[in-house]
Amino acid sequence: MVRIINKFPDPPNQDVGEGLNTAVIAMGKLRLKPPVVYESDNSVIVYIKHEPLASIEAMIIEHLESNDEITSKVARELTKASADSVKIALRKLRDSGVVRLRSRRWWRKVKEGDEQFQPEVSLSERYPIYEAQIMEYLEIHNQINSRTGREITGIKSTTTMRDLFYKMRAKGLIELVPNKVSTKIVWIKK
Repeated sequence: MVRIINKFPDPPNQDVGEGLNTAVIAMGKLRLKPPVVYESDNSVIVYIKHEPLASIEAMIIEHLESNDEITSKVARELTKASADSVKIALRKLRDSGVVRLRSRRWWRKVKEGDEQFQPEVSLSERYPIYEAQIMEYLEIHNQINSRTGREITGIKSTTTMRDLFYKMRAKGLIELVPNKVSTKIVWIKK
C-alpha cells in the first residue's frame, strides 16, 4: 500500500513512519498541543489530544518568565502564529502594562518599580489631539498637506496621516482644495 501511495504526484507520506511526523506538523499548523510519545521495551504509545495551545499572550508571558526579552520573530516561532496575530497580542500586552517595547524590535516584561513605563495611549485616543494640532495650524496657514501634517503631529505613517485627514473631512472640519491639479493632496479648513 505504501508503494502504491508513493506513486501519487504528491504522496501524503514519503515512507513508513512518516504518519506521525505528518500529524505533528498538521497539529502545529492548527495550534494544537503536540502528541505525547511514550516508549517502553516492546511498545510505543502515542497520545494525540485535541487540546489547543495556550493563548499567544500566555505563551509570550511564559517565555518572558525565563528570558529577559522577546522579538516578534521569536514569538511567531514559539506560538506558530501569524505575524499579525503576534503583533496584536504584543500590543494587547503592551496596552495592559505587561510588556513594553525596549527597542525597535525587542520587547521585555514590565517589572515592579519600572517607573519610566507609562501605558501607551492608542492611536485612536490621540486623534482628537492631532485634530486640534491640525486645526491650530490651519488657523494661521491657508492649507496643509500630508508631509506638513506628519511634521506637526509626529505621525510617521503616510497612511495614518491620510486616514486622519479623511476622518476630519467626514466630521466636516476640512476639505480637499477644489480644482487643485497636482499629485499632492492639499487640505483646507472648511
